[in-house]
Amino acid sequence: METDVAKARQMMVALSQLLRSSLHAGNERTTVEQEVQFARDYLDLQHMRFEERLVYDLHIDARSHVTIPSFILQPLVENAVIHGMGDRSEPRKVHVAVRELSGEVEMAVSDNGQGFPKGILEGTKPLGVGLSALRARLLALPSGPGTMTLRNRPEGGAQVIVRVPTHDEDGSRG
Repeated sequence: METDVAKARQMMVALSQLLRSSLHAGNERTTVEQEVQFARDYLDLQHMRFEERLVYDLHIDARSHVTIPSFILQPLVENAVIHGMGDRSEPRKVHVAVRELSGEVEMAVSDNGQGFPKGILEGTKPLGVGLSALRARLLALPSGPGTMTLRNRPEGGAQVIVRVPTHDEDGSRG
C-alpha cells in the first residue's frame, strides 16, 4: 500500500469484486456465466499479485444461463495458480476450458507446473484438502454424481477435468 497506492487500490477493487461474486454465488447452483466470472475475478486478482509470473486464458463453449453446482471451478483454478508458484523462473500458465456436452458441463483446468505426483495419480497417496472436498461434493450432488479426472499433461503440468450434470434456468435437465 505504501509503495504503490494505485496498484493497492486496483487490488482492493478486484478483491471487492471477488467477494461480491462469492456472495452472489452462495446458492447451491449458479450459472456457467457466474462461475466463470468468479474464476476470472480470482485470476485477475492473482495476476495483479504475481504480475508477469502468471499468464492465463479462458475458453468458454457453454451457454451462459445453464446452471451447475456453485464453487466447482474456483478450487481447481486456485490449485493451478498456487501449487509451485513460489520458486518458478518461467511464468505459470493456467488454461481454463468450459464446454457444454449433452446434459453435462465439462471444466478443464491445466497448468504448466510440475504435475501430480505419481502416488496421487495411482491412488496410493491422498489428495489434498481442496481436491478431496471437491471429489466428495461431486459424488453427493443431488442432480447425480459428477466426475473428476486428474492427469499429467504430456507436455508437462497438471490437468483436472470435472464433469457435472447441467440444468437450464427453469430447472430442467440441460
